[in-house]
Amino acid sequence: MKRATSAIGTQLTFDNKRPLLVVHSVSDLRLARDNKSVLITLTRADAKKFAEMTQKYNQGLLLFEAEGRVLEAMQITTPVVDGVLGFKYPDEAAVAEYLRRRFRIGEFR
Repeated sequence: MKRATSAIGTQLTFDNKRPLLVVHSVSDLRLARDNKSVLITLTRADAKKFAEMTQKYNQGLLLFEAEGRVLEAMQITTPVVDGVLGFKYPDEAAVAEYLRRRFRIGEFR
C-alpha cells in the first residue's frame, strides 16, 4: 500500500489510485431469500481475479465503490474463491439497498 499526498490531504491508495478490479458484468445477481439481501456471482474471469486479490490481501481491507462512493469496507478474513459475494441485510444494508435500486430487484422493480 502506498501513501499518497494531495492538496486535500493524505490518503491511502493502491496502484496510483487505479482500482484492483472493475466489474462491468456479473454471471448472476439475485435477491436472497429474505428479499433484502443480494447475492452476486462474478464472471469466471473476475472470480479468478477476485480470488487472487483476496489471497494477496488476506486480513486486509477491501473497499467496494460505486459511482465514486465507498459503499462498504470489508475485512478479508479468508480468500473468496467461489466468486460469490453476499451483501446481507441489515449488516451491509447500504450496499444491498444500492444494488437492489441499481438493478431494480425486489421492491425497486
